[in-house]
Amino acid sequence: MTITICGSISFYSEMVDIQKKLESRKIKTYIPVGFGGDDKKLKENLTYEEDSERKVKYNLIKDHYKKILNSDAILVVNLKKNDTENYIGGNVFLEMGFAYVNNRPVFLYNPIPESTGYKSEIMAMEPEVILGDLDKILEHFESLPKVYVASTSRLKLDAVSAGLKKVNFQSRVLGRRIKSGVPSQPIGFDQMLLGAENRLNRLKTLEKDFELLISIESGLAKVGKYVVDLAVCLVEDEKGKRQMSLSNGSNVPRHLAEQVFEKGKELGVYLQQEFGMQEKDVVNFLTRNKRERIDHLAEAIATAYAQLNF
Repeated sequence: MTITICGSISFYSEMVDIQKKLESRKIKTYIPVGFGGDDKKLKENLTYEEDSERKVKYNLIKDHYKKILNSDAILVVNLKKNDTENYIGGNVFLEMGFAYVNNRPVFLYNPIPESTGYKSEIMAMEPEVILGDLDKILEHFESLPKVYVASTSRLKLDAVSAGLKKVNFQSRVLGRRIKSGVPSQPIGFDQMLLGAENRLNRLKTLEKDFELLISIESGLAKVGKYVVDLAVCLVEDEKGKRQMSLSNGSNVPRHLAEQVFEKGKELGVYLQQEFGMQEKDVVNFLTRNKRERIDHLAEAIATAYAQLNF
Protein backbone atom coordinates (compact mmCIF):
# COMPACT_ATOMS: atom_id res chain seq x y z
CA MET A 1 0.00 0.00 0.00
CA THR A 2 1.25 3.49 -0.85
CA ILE A 3 0.01 6.77 0.62
CA THR A 4 0.87 10.28 -0.55
CA ILE A 5 0.95 12.81 2.26
CA CYS A 6 -0.32 16.31 1.48
CA GLY A 7 -0.24 19.42 3.64
CA SER A 8 0.92 22.97 4.19
CA ILE A 9 4.65 23.58 4.49
CA SER A 10 3.88 24.88 7.99
CA PHE A 11 3.13 21.28 9.02
CA TYR A 12 6.34 19.80 7.64
CA SER A 13 7.71 18.39 10.90
CA GLU A 14 4.31 16.86 11.72
CA MET A 15 4.13 15.29 8.24
CA VAL A 16 7.54 13.71 8.74
CA ASP A 17 6.38 12.25 12.07
CA ILE A 18 3.24 10.87 10.40
CA GLN A 19 5.35 9.47 7.56
CA LYS A 20 7.47 7.54 10.06
CA LYS A 21 4.37 6.16 11.78
CA LEU A 22 2.86 5.02 8.48
CA GLU A 23 6.09 3.38 7.36
CA SER A 24 6.32 1.56 10.71
CA ARG A 25 3.00 0.00 9.65
CA LYS A 26 4.62 -1.21 6.39
CA ILE A 27 2.91 1.52 4.36
CA LYS A 28 5.03 3.12 1.65
CA THR A 29 4.73 6.91 1.61
CA TYR A 30 5.44 9.92 -0.56
CA ILE A 31 5.92 13.38 0.90
CA PRO A 32 6.21 16.74 -0.90
CA VAL A 33 9.70 17.76 -2.01
CA GLY A 34 11.31 21.08 -1.18
CA PHE A 35 10.15 21.03 2.44
CA GLY A 36 12.11 21.37 5.64
CA GLY A 37 15.19 23.10 7.00
CA ASP A 38 16.05 26.56 5.68
CA ASP A 39 13.71 26.01 2.72
CA LYS A 40 10.69 26.25 5.02
CA LYS A 41 11.71 29.65 6.39
CA LEU A 42 12.60 30.84 2.88
CA LYS A 43 9.25 29.89 1.40
CA GLU A 44 7.26 31.58 4.17
CA ASN A 45 8.93 34.89 3.20
CA LEU A 46 8.35 34.57 -0.54
CA THR A 47 5.94 36.74 -2.48
CA TYR A 48 3.19 35.05 -4.51
CA GLU A 49 5.21 35.65 -7.67
CA GLU A 50 8.39 34.19 -6.17
CA ASP A 51 6.56 31.16 -4.83
CA SER A 52 4.98 30.58 -8.24
CA GLU A 53 8.39 30.71 -9.93
CA ARG A 54 9.70 28.20 -7.39
CA LYS A 55 6.89 25.75 -8.14
CA VAL A 56 7.51 26.03 -11.88
CA LYS A 57 11.30 25.74 -11.56
CA TYR A 58 11.14 22.55 -9.52
CA ASN A 59 7.99 21.18 -11.21
CA LEU A 60 6.42 20.74 -7.78
CA ILE A 61 2.76 20.53 -8.82
CA LYS A 62 3.34 17.91 -11.52
CA ASP A 63 5.77 16.02 -9.31
CA HIS A 64 3.20 15.61 -6.56
CA TYR A 65 0.49 14.76 -9.08
CA LYS A 66 2.60 11.84 -10.30
CA LYS A 67 3.06 10.69 -6.70
CA ILE A 68 -0.71 10.71 -6.23
CA LEU A 69 -1.19 8.60 -9.37
CA ASN A 70 1.35 6.11 -8.02
CA SER A 71 -0.48 5.89 -4.69
CA ASP A 72 -3.50 4.05 -3.35
CA ALA A 73 -4.78 7.11 -1.46
CA ILE A 74 -3.77 10.49 -0.05
CA LEU A 75 -3.64 11.64 3.55
CA VAL A 76 -4.22 15.36 4.09
CA VAL A 77 -2.51 16.63 7.21
CA ASN A 78 -4.76 19.55 8.17
CA LEU A 79 -3.69 21.09 11.46
CA LYS A 80 -4.04 24.54 13.03
CA LYS A 81 -2.27 27.31 11.14
CA ASN A 82 -2.21 30.72 12.78
CA ASP A 83 -5.87 31.25 13.75
CA THR A 84 -7.31 28.68 11.32
CA GLU A 85 -8.27 25.24 12.62
CA ASN A 86 -7.74 22.23 10.32
CA TYR A 87 -6.17 24.41 7.63
CA ILE A 88 -6.34 23.30 3.98
CA GLY A 89 -4.66 25.69 1.55
CA GLY A 90 -5.19 26.14 -2.17
CA ASN A 91 -2.36 23.83 -3.18
CA VAL A 92 -3.61 20.99 -0.98
CA PHE A 93 -7.18 21.52 -2.20
CA LEU A 94 -5.82 21.12 -5.74
CA GLU A 95 -4.10 17.86 -4.74
CA MET A 96 -7.33 16.59 -3.19
CA GLY A 97 -9.00 17.25 -6.53
CA PHE A 98 -6.25 15.31 -8.32
CA ALA A 99 -6.86 12.32 -6.04
CA TYR A 100 -10.63 12.48 -6.31
CA VAL A 101 -10.88 12.58 -10.11
CA ASN A 102 -8.37 9.72 -10.32
CA ASN A 103 -10.40 7.54 -7.93
CA ARG A 104 -7.92 7.70 -5.04
CA PRO A 105 -9.54 7.83 -1.58
CA VAL A 106 -8.96 11.02 0.39
CA PHE A 107 -8.24 10.78 4.13
CA LEU A 108 -8.33 13.87 6.33
CA TYR A 109 -6.28 13.88 9.52
CA ASN A 110 -8.81 16.28 11.09
CA PRO A 111 -12.34 17.41 10.13
CA ILE A 112 -13.05 19.74 7.22
CA PRO A 113 -12.23 23.33 8.20
CA GLU A 114 -15.28 25.51 8.81
CA SER A 115 -13.59 28.70 7.59
CA THR A 116 -12.62 27.49 4.12
CA GLY A 117 -14.32 28.95 1.06
CA TYR A 118 -14.57 25.55 -0.61
CA LYS A 119 -16.14 23.43 2.12
CA SER A 120 -18.91 22.12 -0.14
CA GLU A 121 -16.36 21.02 -2.76
CA ILE A 122 -14.38 19.15 -0.12
CA MET A 123 -17.55 17.51 1.18
CA ALA A 124 -18.41 16.41 -2.37
CA MET A 125 -15.11 14.50 -2.50
CA GLU A 126 -16.42 12.40 0.42
CA PRO A 127 -13.16 12.32 2.38
CA GLU A 128 -12.80 9.95 5.33
CA VAL A 129 -11.89 11.81 8.51
CA ILE A 130 -9.59 9.69 10.66
CA LEU A 131 -9.26 12.06 13.66
CA GLY A 132 -5.55 11.32 13.94
CA ASP A 133 -6.04 7.53 14.02
CA LEU A 134 -3.72 6.17 11.31
CA ASP A 135 -4.99 2.63 11.85
CA LYS A 136 -8.25 3.69 10.20
CA ILE A 137 -6.37 3.81 6.89
CA LEU A 138 -5.32 0.19 7.32
CA GLU A 139 -8.85 -0.79 8.33
CA HIS A 140 -10.23 0.85 5.20
CA PHE A 141 -8.01 -1.12 2.84
CA GLU A 142 -8.36 -4.40 4.72
CA SER A 143 -12.13 -4.15 4.23
CA LEU A 144 -11.87 -3.91 0.43
CA PRO A 145 -12.46 -6.83 -1.98
CA LYS A 146 -9.42 -9.07 -2.46
CA VAL A 147 -7.72 -9.17 -5.84
CA TYR A 148 -4.95 -11.74 -6.29
CA VAL A 149 -2.23 -11.34 -8.90
CA ALA A 150 -0.16 -14.29 -10.11
CA SER A 151 3.08 -12.44 -9.44
CA THR A 152 4.95 -10.68 -6.65
CA SER A 153 6.48 -8.14 -9.03
CA ARG A 154 5.97 -4.68 -7.54
CA LEU A 155 5.54 -3.24 -11.03
CA LYS A 156 2.73 -5.69 -11.87
CA LEU A 157 0.99 -5.19 -8.53
CA ASP A 158 1.11 -1.42 -8.94
CA ALA A 159 -0.16 -1.75 -12.52
CA VAL A 160 -3.14 -3.84 -11.38
CA SER A 161 -3.96 -1.37 -8.63
CA ALA A 162 -3.71 1.59 -11.03
CA GLY A 163 -5.71 -0.15 -13.74
CA LEU A 164 -8.60 -1.06 -11.46
CA LYS A 165 -8.70 2.49 -10.11
CA LYS A 166 -9.17 3.72 -13.68
CA VAL A 167 -12.57 1.98 -13.65
CA ASN A 168 -13.20 2.97 -10.01
CA PHE A 169 -12.86 -0.55 -8.63
CA GLN A 170 -11.42 -0.11 -5.13
CA SER A 171 -9.62 -3.25 -4.02
CA ARG A 172 -6.89 -4.82 -1.94
CA VAL A 173 -4.25 -6.14 -4.35
CA LEU A 174 -2.25 -9.14 -3.16
CA GLY A 175 0.54 -10.95 -4.99
CA ARG A 176 1.38 -14.65 -5.15
CA ARG A 177 4.55 -16.12 -6.65
CA ILE A 178 3.35 -18.37 -9.49
CA LYS A 179 5.45 -19.97 -12.24
CA SER A 180 4.39 -19.33 -15.83
CA GLY A 181 5.61 -22.61 -17.31
CA VAL A 182 7.06 -20.77 -20.32
CA PRO A 183 10.57 -19.34 -20.96
CA SER A 184 11.57 -16.25 -18.96
CA GLN A 185 11.58 -14.37 -22.29
CA PRO A 186 8.35 -15.40 -24.04
CA ILE A 187 8.42 -15.15 -27.83
CA GLY A 188 5.18 -14.77 -29.75
CA PHE A 189 1.61 -14.14 -28.71
CA ASP A 190 0.80 -17.84 -28.19
CA GLN A 191 3.61 -18.25 -25.68
CA MET A 192 2.56 -15.12 -23.79
CA LEU A 193 -1.06 -16.29 -23.66
CA LEU A 194 -0.01 -19.73 -22.45
CA GLY A 195 2.13 -18.21 -19.70
CA ALA A 196 -0.72 -15.98 -18.55
CA GLU A 197 -3.20 -18.86 -18.57
CA ASN A 198 -0.81 -21.14 -16.67
CA ARG A 199 -0.32 -18.49 -14.00
CA LEU A 200 -4.04 -17.82 -13.63
CA ASN A 201 -5.04 -21.49 -13.54
CA ARG A 202 -2.42 -22.26 -10.88
CA LEU A 203 -3.46 -19.22 -8.85
CA LYS A 204 -7.07 -20.38 -8.99
CA THR A 205 -6.15 -23.66 -7.25
CA LEU A 206 -4.57 -21.73 -4.37
CA GLU A 207 -7.08 -18.95 -3.67
CA LYS A 208 -10.81 -19.42 -3.04
CA ASP A 209 -11.82 -16.16 -1.34
CA PHE A 210 -11.43 -13.46 -3.97
CA GLU A 211 -13.22 -10.92 -6.12
CA LEU A 212 -10.77 -11.08 -9.02
CA LEU A 213 -7.80 -13.15 -10.18
CA ILE A 214 -5.32 -11.51 -12.55
CA SER A 215 -2.27 -12.65 -14.49
CA ILE A 216 0.14 -10.79 -16.76
CA GLU A 217 2.70 -12.22 -19.17
CA SER A 218 5.02 -9.91 -21.09
CA GLY A 219 7.06 -10.85 -24.14
CA LEU A 220 8.07 -10.05 -27.69
CA ALA A 221 6.04 -10.68 -30.83
CA LYS A 222 6.82 -10.22 -34.51
CA VAL A 223 4.30 -8.03 -36.33
CA GLY A 224 5.25 -7.86 -39.98
CA LYS A 225 8.76 -6.41 -40.14
CA TYR A 226 8.54 -5.11 -36.57
CA VAL A 227 9.28 -6.67 -33.19
CA VAL A 228 6.94 -5.44 -30.47
CA ASP A 229 7.23 -5.60 -26.68
CA LEU A 230 3.75 -6.11 -25.17
CA ALA A 231 1.83 -8.11 -22.57
CA VAL A 232 -1.19 -10.40 -22.29
CA CYS A 233 -3.44 -9.60 -19.34
CA LEU A 234 -6.12 -11.97 -18.03
CA VAL A 235 -8.82 -11.04 -15.52
CA GLU A 236 -11.24 -13.57 -14.00
CA ASP A 237 -14.07 -12.89 -11.54
CA GLU A 238 -15.42 -15.05 -8.72
CA LYS A 239 -17.98 -16.59 -11.11
CA GLY A 240 -15.27 -17.91 -13.40
CA LYS A 241 -15.82 -15.40 -16.21
CA ARG A 242 -12.52 -14.50 -17.86
CA GLN A 243 -11.45 -11.69 -20.17
CA MET A 244 -8.20 -11.02 -22.02
CA SER A 245 -6.65 -7.75 -23.13
CA LEU A 246 -3.36 -6.79 -24.77
CA SER A 247 -1.20 -3.93 -23.56
CA ASN A 248 0.03 -1.22 -25.88
CA GLY A 249 3.11 -2.36 -27.79
CA SER A 250 6.51 -0.70 -28.07
CA ASN A 251 8.65 -1.20 -31.16
CA VAL A 252 11.96 -2.90 -30.30
CA PRO A 253 14.88 -1.80 -32.54
CA ARG A 254 16.49 -4.55 -34.58
CA HIS A 255 19.85 -4.46 -32.75
CA LEU A 256 18.09 -5.04 -29.43
CA ALA A 257 15.74 -7.71 -30.81
CA GLU A 258 18.79 -9.62 -32.05
CA GLN A 259 19.95 -10.01 -28.45
CA VAL A 260 16.78 -12.01 -27.82
CA PHE A 261 16.26 -13.94 -31.06
CA GLU A 262 19.91 -14.71 -31.87
CA LYS A 263 21.63 -14.72 -28.47
CA GLY A 264 18.80 -15.97 -26.27
CA LYS A 265 18.87 -13.11 -23.81
CA GLU A 266 15.96 -11.71 -21.81
CA LEU A 267 15.47 -8.15 -23.08
CA GLY A 268 14.78 -6.49 -19.72
CA VAL A 269 17.77 -8.16 -18.05
CA TYR A 270 20.01 -7.28 -21.01
CA LEU A 271 19.01 -3.61 -20.82
CA GLN A 272 19.72 -3.59 -17.07
CA GLN A 273 23.17 -5.08 -17.56
CA GLU A 274 24.12 -3.09 -20.65
CA PHE A 275 22.62 0.31 -19.81
CA GLY A 276 22.30 0.24 -16.01
CA MET A 277 18.51 0.38 -15.82
CA GLN A 278 17.28 -0.02 -12.24
CA GLU A 279 13.96 -1.56 -13.25
CA LYS A 280 13.19 -4.05 -16.02
CA ASP A 281 11.07 -1.41 -17.72
CA VAL A 282 11.56 -1.88 -21.45
CA VAL A 283 8.85 0.67 -22.25
CA ASN A 284 10.59 3.38 -20.23
CA PHE A 285 13.87 2.68 -22.00
CA LEU A 286 12.40 2.62 -25.50
CA THR A 287 10.42 5.85 -25.00
CA ARG A 288 13.33 7.73 -23.40
CA ASN A 289 11.58 8.04 -20.01
CA LYS A 290 8.38 9.43 -21.51
CA ARG A 291 6.26 6.33 -20.82
CA GLU A 292 6.42 3.45 -18.35
CA ARG A 293 5.39 -0.18 -18.52
CA ILE A 294 2.93 0.43 -15.68
CA ASP A 295 1.02 2.83 -17.98
CA HIS A 296 0.59 0.15 -20.65
CA LEU A 297 -0.30 -2.63 -18.21
CA ALA A 298 -2.79 -0.49 -16.28
CA GLU A 299 -4.73 0.34 -19.45
CA ALA A 300 -4.90 -3.35 -20.40
CA ILE A 301 -6.11 -4.36 -16.93
CA ALA A 302 -8.78 -1.66 -16.97
CA THR A 303 -9.98 -2.79 -20.42
CA ALA A 304 -10.16 -6.49 -19.49
CA TYR A 305 -12.06 -5.72 -16.27
CA ALA A 306 -14.49 -3.38 -18.03
CA GLN A 307 -15.39 -6.19 -20.47
CA LEU A 308 -16.12 -8.83 -17.84
CA ASN A 309 -19.85 -8.12 -17.98
CA PHE A 310 -20.06 -7.57 -21.73
